[in-house]
Amino acid sequence: MLIALLSFIVTYNQVNKKVLQPIYKMNEIIIAYQNGDDSVKKFESNDDEIGLMIQAFFMMKEKLDEDYAQLEKLALTDPLTEILNRRAFFEISEKILKLTLRNKKTFSILLLDIDFFKKVNDVYGHLVGDDILKYLVSNVSREIRDSDVFARYGGEEFIVMLPDTDEEGARNLAEKMRESIELNPFACEKLSIEVTVSIGVAELRGEKLLRDVIHRADEALYSAKENGRNRVEIG
Repeated sequence: MLIALLSFIVTYNQVNKKVLQPIYKMNEIIIAYQNGDDSVKKFESNDDEIGLMIQAFFMMKEKLDEDYAQLEKLALTDPLTEILNRRAFFEISEKILKLTLRNKKTFSILLLDIDFFKKVNDVYGHLVGDDILKYLVSNVSREIRDSDVFARYGGEEFIVMLPDTDEEGARNLAEKMRESIELNPFACEKLSIEVTVSIGVAELRGEKLLRDVIHRADEALYSAKENGRNRVEIG
């Protein structure tokens, strides 16, 4: 009887250690993962059937995490220029707005539009037009900081948020961008196309909504177009 009891205890401990505990732990991890807990980590497992099941779960989890990260990146990136898209711009900039207001600082918005872009597409075709969009992105990217938020706003229009930058600093940067693009024509094979941009600038002036600052930058951009293009205007 005693031998049977000891045998049962030994068997139970082995089953508990090799089967029950891993299953309980696995169940906790699955629940945590379903609840969006990013701290879910692997744990040591045996090479038996339970261990292989656990290893398979983590392989599946890693693949799902990679796929989700890729989908999220695609959802926030403009496929042509590979910079942020409009949705991503607002997600990031809304957070910067809150921090700016809380810390009583400032920021500025630039709205850039390629002059006569429709004519470029009509004369040279949309493929060249696409290359010119990439050319503009390359030029602007060289001038901005890592902390700035640069995105394609729509069509041939681009937007930049400049944290901790006042109107004067934003205007100086916009002029630098405009001049760089004007003085460096787009070149592709035998083509050389002069490109210019109009830019509207607006600094935060106590607005609580990001769209209100963008609206002033948009009005300034419209003024730049009306006043001859290839210029910077303040909103």
